[in-house]
Amino acid sequence: MNKTLKTIAITTLAILIVGCSKDDAGTNTNSDNQPQPQQGERLLLKTYTKGASETEFLYDDHFYLIGFLEESEVQNVTYDSDKNVTQFGSTQYTYNDDGQITAMSIPDFASTSNRKASFTYNEEGLLVKSEAQETFVFVDVRCTRIFDYNSDQRLVSFVEYSDESSLYYDRYLISYDNKGNVTEIREQSSNDSGLTYTDINVYSFTYDDKNSYSQVLLAAMGVNANMNLFELPIGGGIPIGKTIHDFRPVIYSPNNLLRVSSTTGDETFAFEYEYNEEDYPVAAEENGTTAEGAAPVLNHRWTYETVEIEN
Repeated sequence: MNKTLKTIAITTLAILIVGCSKDDAGTNTNSDNQPQPQQGERLLLKTYTKGASETEFLYDDHFYLIGFLEESEVQNVTYDSDKNVTQFGSTQYTYNDDGQITAMSIPDFASTSNRKASFTYNEEGLLVKSEAQETFVFVDVRCTRIFDYNSDQRLVSFVEYSDESSLYYDRYLISYDNKGNVTEIREQSSNDSGLTYTDINVYSFTYDDKNSYSQVLLAAMGVNANMNLFELPIGGGIPIGKTIHDFRPVIYSPNNLLRVSSTTGDETFAFEYEYNEEDYPVAAEENGTTAEGAAPVLNHRWTYETVEIEN
């Protein structure tokens, strides 16, 4: 094993989750991302360990992800006949004839109920609007998100508000490098229904030039779109948005995060990675600081398996 070490920084800022968590997630944002098993070798993620907690990933005979084992409990992943993910953990997904997610729902739990969302696409197959709702302790919460893209069909901004009559809007402006990695997220707010915005925070990201571990798990689900509605339980994705977290968009960059910093400057986390011969992370030591001071050191570990696919 080639033990190349890199220093990597990641933050546990309010707008992002460092990892691929899949319980409250979504699917491909366009219909061209439905994979078919191809002959040859495929890399599978077998386990992910964070501190003392280990997650084991389960696959079918065609090497599609069908579940993950966390703390002795299996979270199932199911598919329809077109290999669209119809269930991820407790989250259910509904699709149109083009293989696009049109609805998501989550069963009632404790004081939260009526959790569901609908999704609208443009003629190019890009997600342009989502409407989510939930009831929390008898209070109905709603959230509408409007998405905008650049000429490369990358998400560059979206607006979030509770309803059209609301005075308070949140907006996120997203920048990328030439590889498609997110390099900046500018968080803004408005108190005049989106007529003017003020910066709240600016998050800056840098990356290594290695292979992303999150892309391995996404591939095993047939998800090729870097912006999707899935959060994975391994780190690597950036879910963005403040309201009704279960239905937020998640952006996965092709490389691994090296550093995240913010204009508030109160949270920064760093990973010192160890890579295998294929340039995928296999271990990391996480160090960081918060507003309260230094965060405890946290260790991460990933294990992989290479399998042969025969048609």
